[in-house]
Amino acid sequence: MDAEAWRAYGRILFWLHRPDLTPVQQRQRCRPLWERLSADLAPAAVDPLHWLHQAASLSPDSSQTALGRLIQRFSDRVRAILHHGLENIDVLTSAFPHPSSEDRSRTVIGLLATLGDATSESVLTRFIEHPTLAVPTVHAIRRIKAAEAAGSDW
Repeated sequence: MDAEAWRAYGRILFWLHRPDLTPVQQRQRCRPLWERLSADLAPAAVDPLHWLHQAASLSPDSSQTALGRLIQRFSDRVRAILHHGLENIDVLTSAFPHPSSEDRSRTVIGLLATLGDATSESVLTRFIEHPTLAVPTVHAIRRIKAAEAAGSDW
């Protein structure tokens, strides 16, 4: 399942980099891949986003990274996967070992701080009293509320 999730993201990125396709054609080609990531590959779909985020953190322009491009074109799809990840944190899988049990959760919360919307607040709320994730959770909720107040989508 983990390898299939990585392949799905790879295929999505492939279609995003095809200069001969219109944005509508790109969305059409990517739709079944996103549907699969949101359904049968859902337990494995969060982890590639975590690792893509780690790679993006090394770039001076995160919008030009793989994760940045996914977020620019498919923010709703990415957000839905992040929500699912927080709601099902105990059943997520990974192809790689994680240094701590909360590193992936911290990444998801951090991504939602930027990408989250009003629906993200209810997903994040369950971590407000978590011993190590409370601070990034409160920060994420505050950023989302500030973006909403400013009239921003994310």
